[in-house]
Amino acid sequence: MRGMSTGGGGSVVDMILKLAPIACAFFAFLFMAIALSSGIKPNYLEGLSIVNFNMSTLGKNLIKVPDVSDAAKDGCNKAGNVVNDVTDKIGDGIGGITNVFGGGGDKVSDAVDKAGDKVGGAAQDACNKGAEIADQAVQLTKDVIDKVMGSIAKAIGIKEYYSVHIGALCEGEYDPLFSDKDAKPNVQKCSRKFNTEKTDLSKKLDEELQVGPFKFKLSDLDLVEAIQNAFDLIPRALAAMAFFFLFAILALVTGLVLSVLAAVFDYKLQKMKNFALLGSMGFMGFGWFTSFIGVIGVTVVAEKVKKAVNEHGDKFGMSASTSPGLYFLLWASLLFSTVAFALLCLAWWRNRNSSGMVAEKNESESSMEDSHGFARMPTSGGQQFREEPL
Repeated sequence: MRGMSTGGGGSVVDMILKLAPIACAFFAFLFMAIALSSGIKPNYLEGLSIVNFNMSTLGKNLIKVPDVSDAAKDGCNKAGNVVNDVTDKIGDGIGGITNVFGGGGDKVSDAVDKAGDKVGGAAQDACNKGAEIADQAVQLTKDVIDKVMGSIAKAIGIKEYYSVHIGALCEGEYDPLFSDKDAKPNVQKCSRKFNTEKTDLSKKLDEELQVGPFKFKLSDLDLVEAIQNAFDLIPRALAAMAFFFLFAILALVTGLVLSVLAAVFDYKLQKMKNFALLGSMGFMGFGWFTSFIGVIGVTVVAEKVKKAVNEHGDKFGMSASTSPGLYFLLWASLLFSTVAFALLCLAWWRNRNSSGMVAEKNESESSMEDSHGFARMPTSGGQQFREEPL
């Protein structure tokens, strides 16, 4: 059997070694191309982001909602005590005057005290009721603000949603409202592909906060170091992985074309077949290597960023998630490129061995000639040879 056999045709194994690398290289290229094209424009394959962030309530740690109920009730208690103190003094004074004019002052004083206690208690109860109503009013106002403003993020001047794609950063809002159960992101803007500077989420948030109505800085949010380090990984690591994927897809498509040419050259221009096969193997190997680095790097970094944000983000009003769909495309592309590269190596090895066998056969045939150019043919009687002209 021959791998991509000379002269065309060949066994079933030969046909598999011709077509299987082409098919695997095609799917490796296709899956990688789909993953790489996400984020090329707003809402295009948005579900294939590397990691996305829900920033709807980012900055909630800056908003201090006063506890009106507790503060007011404390004041009510003080007011009730003041009423009781005043009535006690009034009762004592009236009792003293009554004693001067004939006695019975103690009874009068007790009556005034009891009346004062009732007045003070009634005032305190009414005040407490008012405090509860005031507290409900504050909470109602906060709910109304959420409905009108949309989110804290909008109030402080940033977007509700950010997503990091391979080589791009997108931003938008939740539709219809971030708090709705079925709300979905509506991306409004994406950065230009492979512009690493524009994928710096920390810088983006800081710029938007500073031009917002409150002129905040990102440092004002007091983000924990783990979240800040996670944000710093986006332009440094995830953006760098984008170039590995770019090189990978160029190598894969070149390897695919050369694989097709190697199969064609098996029937025509057979002398070029080895060059096409070797070139296809080289480009496919390079594509596999860069894909491997990119897929491993993106998976590790994305999960690290998601873990850091979700562990500490609730305090600050943010959360993060990754895309299973993107992971499927990247890992499937890596698998197909691995199979394609392995099959090309096998085809090249089989082709090399078959070429060696042909050369060895030609050499053995030439050794049957004597010095005069006659072929030495074995006689029917045994091991003796007779000479016949070639």
